[in-house]
Amino acid sequence: SIEDHAFHKCVKLESVIFLNESSVMNIGNNAFSFCINLESFIIPKSAYLIGEYTFHNCKKLKSVIFSDEYSVTNIGNNAFSFCSNLESIIIPCLVELIENYSFYNCEKLKSVIFSDEYLLT
Repeated sequence: SIEDHAFHKCVKLESVIFLNESSVMNIGNNAFSFCINLESFIIPKSAYLIGEYTFHNCKKLKSVIFSDEYSVTNIGNNAFSFCSNLESIIIPCLVELIENYSFYNCEKLKSVIFSDEYLLT
C-alpha cells in the first residue's frame, strides 16, 4: 500500500512510475494531495482502491491513466477534487463506487468516459 499522507505536499514531485505494477493494492487517503507539480499518474494494475483526497489539489494533474489490467473498484471522497487542469478521465467498468465530490472543482474537466476497454488518450 501507499499509506495515507505518504507523499502529501511533495511540491516538487512531477511523476510517479511503478516498476512492479503488481505491488500496490491501495493508494491511501491524501497519498499525493497537494503535490502541485504532479502532471500524470498511471494507476497500477493491482490497485483496487483510490482513497479519500488521494490527488486533492494536484493543480497540474492533466492525465490519469488506469493500467490495461485495471482492478480499481472504489474512488474515494474528493479523490481528484481541485485538480484544476484535469481535462478527461476514462473510468474502467469495474469501478463500483465513485464517492462524494470525487471530481469537485475540476474546472477543466470536459470528458468522463466509462469504458470496459482500455483506452489511452
